Parts: sequence; C-alpha cells; structure tokens
Amino acid sequence: MPGMEAESKPIAFGDFSFYWLIERGGIALKALHEKYAVNGVTGFIGTEFIDGRLVKREGSKR
Repeated sequence: MPGMEAESKPIAFGDFSFYWLIERGGIALKALHEKYAVNGVTGFIGTEFIDGRLVKREGSKR
C-alpha cells in the first residue's frame, strides 16, 4: 500500500455489515479550565477508544 500523501483520498468498498466496530470503554471528557481562563471560557478534550475488525473476508475488495 502506498504511503498517505496530502492529496490522496483513501476509499473503501464492500459490505460493511461484515466489519464490526467495538467500543473499548466509554467517552472520557477532560475540562481545561486553566488554559482558557484569560478568555473566560473552558475548553474540553474528549477521547474514545474504538476497535474494528473485518469478520468475513468476502465482505471487502482490494
């Protein structure tokens, strides 16, 4: 597979019912009170861990 270039557009074809997405824990939010205190606002960082797996090879094309 070629490297990702700035102007490249990855495309996936197939039946995505054969691809499972699994949440590995909930969504975590962290408030950033100090970073934006001068402006009187609060920033947030959100993270979520997700895993994916192709469960049937027939559901995808190369």
